[in-house]
Amino acid sequence: MRTLADEVHEGANAQASLLSEQLGIDVVVDYIAPSCAGVDEQNSALASAAATQPDGIAVDPVAALDQLSSIREIRQRGVPIILFDSPSPEPGMTSVGNDFAEQGTIAAERLVGLIGGRGKVAVMRGFPSAPNHRERYEAQLPC
Repeated sequence: MRTLADEVHEGANAQASLLSEQLGIDVVVDYIAPSCAGVDEQNSALASAAATQPDGIAVDPVAALDQLSSIREIRQRGVPIILFDSPSPEPGMTSVGNDFAEQGTIAAERLVGLIGGRGKVAVMRGFPSAPNHRERYEAQLPC
């Protein structure tokens, strides 16, 4: 069974191949997925990645940046770091993502249409501390 981690890894490798071809340099992805999504696990994975002295790190944060001490340490070392699938709450941080609240609103509107505007629904939040999951979830709550 394919997982989201598999999709992210495949996408990163496909982009690395494309960039290698276009730029004429060897772009290598060292993909580190934690066994479970948690702040301690992500801090540990980021510290391990930073210890390899990479040219840059891309991360999908599982929590607010103030909980991810490794990100601050990596930035202090001068290693470029980019967030993906996440809003960037700090000036100077690069983030690639979407309008997560709009995604939640679109999902809720489509679900309402599918059930004919009546009935009970369950809204899955995802990982509770992940900022993107929180934004999508909160957009689906009734006012």
